[in-house]
Amino acid sequence: MPNSERPSRARTSASERRRGRRPRVSLSVDAIVEQAVAILDQDGPDALTFRRLAGDLGVGVASLYWYVDDKEDLEKLCFAHAMDVFMAEREQSELESGRRSKDKRPQWQQRIRALLLAYFDTVEEHPWMAALSGATVGTDAPQVVRLWSEVGETISSLGFDDTRAFYISSTLFGHLISMSMQSMRIAYSPLRDVSREEVLGVLADRMSAYADEFPYVARLSAVMATHDEREQFLAGLDLILAGAEAEAAALKR
Repeated sequence: MPNSERPSRARTSASERRRGRRPRVSLSVDAIVEQAVAILDQDGPDALTFRRLAGDLGVGVASLYWYVDDKEDLEKLCFAHAMDVFMAEREQSELESGRRSKDKRPQWQQRIRALLLAYFDTVEEHPWMAALSGATVGTDAPQVVRLWSEVGETISSLGFDDTRAFYISSTLFGHLISMSMQSMRIAYSPLRDVSREEVLGVLADRMSAYADEFPYVARLSAVMATHDEREQFLAGLDLILAGAEAEAAALKR
């Protein structure tokens, strides 16, 4: 955060002030986070500054420091808010889908598939989460640790040792993060005002230009022009899960 946006006077931390006296400005942590999420959704992490946030809220920059320490603190609050919504919606979805599923996959695959797909859908709605899900924010979010634990425990229950379970679960999350980052790049690219179909069409045309030298790549141009990222994510997820299933079956022989 630029020094010009920081008040120069000594101050207690925002977390302490959240528990104490409030300034007279009509603000709250929830109001700040709600507007910050709106900025993130529209323009991405780079667009979120205290100056813009204060302007959108109609307050002075210094007022925000009663509630948040700095941008990193604010990002953590935004990420935690999005994750809380995700977890609540997921629990509600599980309640509503309690009836017998027609999915023929093993129960452990259904659990992992549903969990990671729900998270992927959440990041599609809030692409900035992909940028904030790394070490700085992600490891401080108990919801992320819970996701990792659920997936890891499920994989371990198949008979894998901790090392192999770590490799498999990290591959699953690597696929999730990679696809999420792809969605974020598309969402906040300079071409974001152009329709998705037009962007994919441009990429497909570039691929088809290699027809003579790389015919396979050229053939994929038609797929590139019409593919769906959600289906692409599920295809990769199913490949990893199928490999884990085959390896687990081999352990029992």
